[in-house]
Amino acid sequence: MSAPYIKTLDKDRLEVYKKLYAFSDKFILAGGTAIMLQINHRKSYDFDCFSNVPLNKKLLLKVRQTFGDDINVQVDNSDLFLFITSNGVKIDFVYFPYTPTTGVIKSKPISMFALEDLASNKAYVIGRRATWRDYVDIFFLIKKFTLDSIIKNSQKKFKGEFSEKLFLEQLVYFDDLEIVPIDFLQRTYTSEEIMEDLQTAVHKYTSLKISKKLTK
Repeated sequence: MSAPYIKTLDKDRLEVYKKLYAFSDKFILAGGTAIMLQINHRKSYDFDCFSNVPLNKKLLLKVRQTFGDDINVQVDNSDLFLFITSNGVKIDFVYFPYTPTTGVIKSKPISMFALEDLASNKAYVIGRRATWRDYVDIFFLIKKFTLDSIIKNSQKKFKGEFSEKLFLEQLVYFDDLEIVPIDFLQRTYTSEEIMEDLQTAVHKYTSLKISKKLTK
């Protein structure tokens, strides 16, 4: 199958997307672009590709064979290979040693993480080094899955590396965030609306959790 919203990709990114077929045997599409291709929520311009095996030096050769010698390599180690194509598209290949909990969506040119796993990945990131776009993504994903299910899925996938407490704290802490413009693809939301919805979701979740403890 093909991604439902492949038409959201511009010409340059569609060209890159098709070329990712060369890496589809070892990598899965993740991040905001994988979410965009499934729910058409906002424009995402970069490609994040995850593999459950450490990266090796052969990857650089394959990247050059696929995208040309005029790429701009930003990071090259066993955990991350990040580069920018000649037409300005950022691509990163990431070592991600975690098993998907809900399977993978088989698609061409490259398979994608299912939305449930993309939601748990975002929850993991928000508990660590999030950007405003990560908050926007989780805002949309909370509309599709409950906060409770996202947390449980994150705990199942990341085990002790995921902190529910830290995730909930960060989800409503916006002081250090740089609010950047978002190109919404359907309805437009203000940053205030997004923050308020996230705060409401966390309040409902924590209130329900306290209520359950009191009734035990």
